[in-house]
Amino acid sequence: MSLSPLLLLHICAAVVALLAGFLTMSLRKGSGWHGAAGNIFFISMLIMSSSAAYLAAFLKPNMLNMVVGLLTFYLVATGWWAAKRRNGVRGPFDLGAH
Repeated sequence: MSLSPLLLLHICAAVVALLAGFLTMSLRKGSGWHGAAGNIFFISMLIMSSSAAYLAAFLKPNMLNMVVGLLTFYLVATGWWAAKRRNGVRGPFDLGAH
């Protein structure tokens, strides 16, 4: 059995997300290293969840896995946005995300 390039990307992004997530939690909050590891976690989670949703929608159809992939993408994106927003003012993204 051979792995499709998209499945390989999904697996690699998940491994990077696990390592970056562990590193993020290990570093002092507010430090530059914490932020860098958090951004790597964010990007790898977006890649992992979007590839999962695509795989579940088109390559191996599974409605539940597709919904979970999209939900994960949404939760990661809105969580990152909430962490980046410092002034507490709601913008168009906040209104659309609710």
